[in-house]
This record gives sequence, structure tokens and C-alpha cells, in this order.
Amino acid sequence: MKKILLMISMLMLISMSTVFAYSDESNADAQKVLDSIKDIRYNVEAGVNFTDYSSLVSKASIAFRKYEEKYPTTDKDPYLEEKFKVLLIDYDDTRTIWNDAIYENHKTLFNDDLEFLYQRHPSLKEKLPLPSIPHTYTYYEKALHALWSVAAEDEKSINNNQQK
Repeated sequence: MKKILLMISMLMLISMSTVFAYSDESNADAQKVLDSIKDIRYNVEAGVNFTDYSSLVSKASIAFRKYEEKYPTTDKDPYLEEKFKVLLIDYDDTRTIWNDAIYENHKTLFNDDLEFLYQRHPSLKEKLPLPSIPHTYTYYEKALHALWSVAAEDEKSINNNQQK
């Protein structure tokens, strides 16, 4: 009976090892990155101007780069690292579209622009479908909201993975 309990305990520890595979410091630093990314979403939901948004994206990018430099190859969760990269691309592409709308006076995205975004954000296609008529366009506001929605879903997948 003791052997069976010991074996069950060992199996449980092994199955839970991925939860504890990274140091407390690495997990805390990853949480800082996630918090800086969440700050972007919180501000978007509350209403943010372009200057403040751009600053928030830069701060999150810096937090991530510090995390990457501190843990170059070991002691970091590769799943989180990849998700952080995806989220930062989501938010950075949104910043680029918004910047172009303000400073380049590009109020629309053409089909080629959307095709490029679909390559970088595959789930965007269902939220922002390609116009059916060739040589038509999509207003930048729709693209911003669609990309922010994609980012929120990407962030949610991180939260769901952490709860497992």
C-alpha cells in the first residue's frame, strides 16, 4: 500500500513539474512583462490617446527585452516567451496603423495591407475579413479594433495556460 501511495505521489509530482520548472525569479519577471502588456489592454479599454498608447507599447517591449536578456536560453517558459512576442507584435502593428493614420494621413487599409496583416496575425482574418470587391479598402479604425481584439484573445490564452 505504501509503495502504491509513493508511486502515485511521484507521478503527481512529475506531472506538476512543468508548473514549477522555472525559478521564482523567472516567474516574477515574466509576470512583470505580462503586467506591462495588460496595462496596454487596460488603457485601450479605458480610452487612450496615441502618445500614451505608444509609450505603453514601448514600455512593454522594453520589459520583454530585459526578460529575454536576463534569461537568454534557460530558466524561462518558452510558451510564455512566444506568447509575449505575439502580443507585442499585435500591439506594435496596431501602433503602426494608428501612427500612419495620424501622421501619414492613411485612413484606409487596402487588400494588400490586410493580406500582410493576415500573415502576421492569422486569427485576424475572421475578425476583419478581406473586402469582397477588389481594390476596395477598410478604414483603419476597424483594423485597430480587430487587432486589439486579437491581442485580448492572445492574452487570454496566456491566462488560461497559467491557470492549468
